[in-house]
Amino acid sequence: MEVTTTYEHSLFLRMSSGRDGELLGDLLAAEYKILPDDSDLMKPSIDLIVVDHLAFEKLYDKIIAAKEKVGDTYLPVMVFISKDVSGPDRMWEIADDVVEMPVSKRNIQTRVKGLVKIRDYSRKAERKQRKLERKNKQLNLYFNAIEATITGLTISDPNQEDMPIIFCNRAFRELTGYSRDEVIGNNCRFLQGDDREQEARKIIREAIEKGEGCETVLRNYRKDGTMFWNELKISPIKNRKGKVEYFVGIQNDVTTLIQAQEKLEQAKEQWESIVSQSPNMVQVSANGVIKFMNRAGAEFHGFDDPNDMIGKSLYELHPDKEHSILDERIKTLSLGKPTSPKIYTTTDGTGSKRYIKVQSIPIIYDGEHAAQTVGQDVTQLKASELELTDLLKQKQVLLQEVHHRVKNNFAVISGLIEMQMAGLDNEEAAGYLRDTQMRIISIAKVHELLYSQENLNEIEFDNYVNQLVDKIKTTLTGSDSSVDFTTNMEPLGLSLDQAIPCGLILNELITNSIKHGFKPDEQVRVDIDVAIEDELVKIKYRDYGKGFDNDTDFLERGNFGSMVIQVLLTQLDADWDIESNGGMRFSMNFERTEYRGPSKLF
Repeated sequence: MEVTTTYEHSLFLRMSSGRDGELLGDLLAAEYKILPDDSDLMKPSIDLIVVDHLAFEKLYDKIIAAKEKVGDTYLPVMVFISKDVSGPDRMWEIADDVVEMPVSKRNIQTRVKGLVKIRDYSRKAERKQRKLERKNKQLNLYFNAIEATITGLTISDPNQEDMPIIFCNRAFRELTGYSRDEVIGNNCRFLQGDDREQEARKIIREAIEKGEGCETVLRNYRKDGTMFWNELKISPIKNRKGKVEYFVGIQNDVTTLIQAQEKLEQAKEQWESIVSQSPNMVQVSANGVIKFMNRAGAEFHGFDDPNDMIGKSLYELHPDKEHSILDERIKTLSLGKPTSPKIYTTTDGTGSKRYIKVQSIPIIYDGEHAAQTVGQDVTQLKASELELTDLLKQKQVLLQEVHHRVKNNFAVISGLIEMQMAGLDNEEAAGYLRDTQMRIISIAKVHELLYSQENLNEIEFDNYVNQLVDKIKTTLTGSDSSVDFTTNMEPLGLSLDQAIPCGLILNELITNSIKHGFKPDEQVRVDIDVAIEDELVKIKYRDYGKGFDNDTDFLERGNFGSMVIQVLLTQLDADWDIESNGGMRFSMNFERTEYRGPSKLF
């Protein structure tokens, strides 16, 4: 089994005599990895260059390049020379050890080992130097950062008498107006001047005695005597044994903030005084807990004193079923967004149900995020609304009942016509009655759809057309598979006074196509397209039958069907067009409108 040797060091070996190279290689190969190729010279892993004077001359430029590549790190060069050869002058400038041959093996091994060890020491020294440079660079960075910061910073030594300041940055000197010499060596109490009776000083003193940090605000005085509020934070720096070696103090001028807080406090008192007189509820809450309530709000909820509501949860004021809505409201406010007006249910002191319409906005109250809610008592309005809603429901039921009865009446009329046709032998008269029956069915379909949907203002016209086509096809042709209808319709809602005329027109067109538009035994093919564009309803009808002799023949033939279509087109105020080319093509466009009442044209 072949054993792989792991070498700690590598040597570049080149001798002009092949025999010398082999002997020297065999001697050193036990401890060092031998790298013989010219390209190996530039490898960073090379620890020693071993050459004779002839090989040195040949590889001089590469040896110089290798030493320059490693920079400040030591890369030793050992040169072997014969007794009668002194070697070139530049060899003595570059070589770290010149060995005169012949020489003993032990001597060679010792000298190689010494150079390699120096190489290792050089590397370690170079690494330590780089580490020291990085540390110095880092310390300089920290110092420059501390000097450049806009926050005042001092370092005090508690192990010296009277705990003097030993460092202060530029921001601290600018904040106080004192020079470095005027600060260093003094205790920080000099900034309070004669104003010593401050609670903050006691807090600082106790923290220092305990070796702890603290944060407080105290009055300090600049060199020119002006007072400023100093937000002071002190932190201990401890050694590994836990002993405090230094205290770091961070100072910020918060005078503007303190003055603003005082103004806000005054404004708060004024605001509370004003809203206390408001007839509407004004409430402030934070995280669902009441922080302020005016008198009107307290009385609304059945409390005599507004202070009795402070600390109560909003959830106590509303029934359980509204808590999820309240959750959403609080979540919205926590994101800094106002809430939309909403009516909530609550009870007063007598247990009576009350309704209040509230709207909230996020605010800052006593230094924390809160919500201001304004509420209006809408109990009477809500009662009227409930009463109106009940009336509307009754009206809706009544209208549905009316449509149901109208639909039934149309069905009765259609049934009577059916009975009348059954007793007729005259096919022409029966045809007239059948046409009338189809017109009644097209109107009845509208009421049937209205009765089945919640919206009584308009019907789904696309659904209506599909049902109408199926009804006409079944009535006139039974289950005849030779009749093919294709509908392409966008969802569209139409009022009664537009849906009924459209349905009657389509009824006349479909009936005409089935009866007269195609040759006997020819398949009936009809396309119906309905679209809406910018409130303009567009209806296209086409059959693939024999068409007319001319385009105006259909509407000018003077029969009852054509008269019905013309009256309905006028009722819709529609633009229309008809042509006969590969069948009959009819299109009409009219503006979609709301319900206007029944037409007077008939």
